[in-house]
Amino acid sequence: MGIELAKRIAIEDLKGVDLPSILEKAGAIELPGKGVLIQFLGSRRVVLIPEWEVLREDGEVEGERASVLILHYLKRASGAPLSGKEVDFRSLPGGISYIGPFTARCIKRLIRKFGNEIALLRKAALALGAEIIEGYGDLAFRIWALPRVPVKLVFWKGDEEFEPTANIIFDSSITEYLSTEDVVVLSELIVEELGKAVGK
Repeated sequence: MGIELAKRIAIEDLKGVDLPSILEKAGAIELPGKGVLIQFLGSRRVVLIPEWEVLREDGEVEGERASVLILHYLKRASGAPLSGKEVDFRSLPGGISYIGPFTARCIKRLIRKFGNEIALLRKAALALGAEIIEGYGDLAFRIWALPRVPVKLVFWKGDEEFEPTANIIFDSSITEYLSTEDVVVLSELIVEELGKAVGK
């Protein structure tokens, strides 16, 4: 499905929804007479209603992939609490069959951007408002990608024998908020934003 069509369908799906219910389930805030305010990857987005157009903090229109992701999140959000059970991508519905593309588009791209530059990756993570987590790999941090969606990244440096490796970990409740396809997009966007934060 093309991204423009996906956006049109997402907007149609949200027309006529019960806004107070969406706000509560998604952890978003109403902007009376304007729309919805939602946290996304360390900054804020405004979703204009009834247009369902997503704006960045600087007032510019958000890119279509991120816009569709945010609209899907608002529509799908169930309000389910965090489970406390961590899962990797393979554990998501259909994840095993899509692990190859996910690894190429997210994990390997992250490694290509940062290599063994742990200090730079840490700086990028903090720029996105991440929480550093001790005791995992050479660097681990948690980003609240969306109000109900924490994402943990763990990174291991390489050496003469092994290349750097990484993993992206989710709370199992993510399936109450995003489809597996949307999780791929979200993970790609996290990697992109980490790179942008430090000019990579």
